[in-house]
Formats: sequence, C-alpha cells, structure tokens
Amino acid sequence: MTVNNLFNQYLKGIEMFFRDQGFKRNGYCFHQKRFENLILLNIQKSNLSTTEVIEFTFNIGICSVYLLSFYQIEDKLPETDDWHWRKRIGNFLPANEDVWLKISETTNIQELVKYSIELFNKYVFPELRNNSTDEELVTQWLNKNSPGLTEFQRLLNLTALLSKTNLDTIYLNVKSELLNYAQKNRLSISYHLNKLDEVKPD
Repeated sequence: MTVNNLFNQYLKGIEMFFRDQGFKRNGYCFHQKRFENLILLNIQKSNLSTTEVIEFTFNIGICSVYLLSFYQIEDKLPETDDWHWRKRIGNFLPANEDVWLKISETTNIQELVKYSIELFNKYVFPELRNNSTDEELVTQWLNKNSPGLTEFQRLLNLTALLSKTNLDTIYLNVKSELLNYAQKNRLSISYHLNKLDEVKPD
C-alpha cells in the first residue's frame, strides 16, 4: 500500500473523530461554528514530503465572524493568514515545539490516529473552547497573548472588537496605542479608522 493510501486512511480515521466533535470537512480543513465564531483545524503537508514519507502538521485557529464581516472577508472558510488566533498543534503541547507527524509504509495508522486524538482531547480542545468567543479573544489580546498575529494585527483586531462594546475607556486607550504604533511604523490606518467610526455605537 502506498503512503498516499495510508495518508487517506489516516484522514478517514481522524475525520470520524472530528465529526463526533461537531466538525465538518472541506478538503484538508475541518471547521465548526462555536458561539457564532469558527474553529478551524487545517492539515498542512510539509514540502519535505516524498513518495516514501508524508510529513504533516495541524494548523489550529479561531475566526471571529464579526471581524470577518468588519474586514469584508467573504470566503466561507478563510485562509490561514486571515485567522484571528492560530497555533500549530505542537504549540499546544508542554514542550511548545513544532510537531510534524509522519506516515511511511511501516506506519501503524490506527496508532497514529489514536495518538492524534489523544493530543486533541488532552491539549487542543480544552484551550480552544476557552478562547472561542469574541469576549475571550478580547481578553487574550488585552493581555498581549495573540498567537499567530503581529502586534499590528492584534491592535487592529482589538480596536475592531472593542468598537462594538461599551468599554469606552479601554477602547480609547487601545485606539491610541494603535495610532502611535501606526505613526511610529509609518503604517496607513485611515480605512480602519473610518470603519471604526461607522460601527462604533453612539
């Protein structure tokens, strides 16, 4: 049996598990709507994969549906770069190091599926479920915990989410921080500021 066939076996096995958790599949991406936001699990193959060994990892993220609308991103499943919170599976583990799974002709697929399920149940899903609402994302970003984002993206996203709240003092402080950051780094934010004025409640 070829490694591609074994990889497809792995996909079927992990898909069954993800479906039991409420996820749907689209290609290599599994997605679930939770509290009006999207949780996404995307399999990424390594460029080092060969006809003898397939290496892959999981990109794991959260998308705020509100932010997708704010930025006018209309794709049903946003690209990884458009996610608002993202990590690779290895970043959830205690060692916090990149992890690539491997499939060769000698791989026991059932054991690899079992190992993957253990990782998701023990490390990934508990953290995802604690960070999947807009309120939880705001808390993370206010604490400057913004995995997968640049500082500029953190400030853009934070001002956008805070603009729909009544947290006026916090909003104005973060907006001021964004203005200073953009000025210091010569970044244009006029469109973003106009959007904030459009959505900020009176």
